[in-house]
Amino acid sequence: MIRQIFEGRKPTFHVELAAALAAVVCAVYYAVQANADGCFGVWFLLSLCAGVASIAAHAFLRWEFFLPLAGVFFGAATGFIVHDMLPTLSDVWNGVHFIGGNLTAYIVYTAFALLCAVCAIVCTFLGTERN
Repeated sequence: MIRQIFEGRKPTFHVELAAALAAVVCAVYYAVQANADGCFGVWFLLSLCAGVASIAAHAFLRWEFFLPLAGVFFGAATGFIVHDMLPTLSDVWNGVHFIGGNLTAYIVYTAFALLCAVCAIVCTFLGTERN
């Protein structure tokens, strides 16, 4: 079964799987750490999980529809985390502490989500199947 998943795939398929793994790591770390700051947003986590599910569906079912969908979900996750990061960024920029939050963690989450979105979009255009 596992051999069939990797059979006839381009190297971009491995990039796609690496993006899914990075999204899983980011989602787990976010779920564990974000509650400590009191800045937990469920939409970011749901978008990451939906992107990973879309990549998994693409890997098992080989439907090309799921790969651009993963890019959309990861792009939405990037937007959600940037939206959640702005009050904390404003606090740091102005030198006050109204909202709280960990700006460094938000930047890391944004980088992970953006990396996953870019990987999914690039894999969409380059394709993952050998002809």
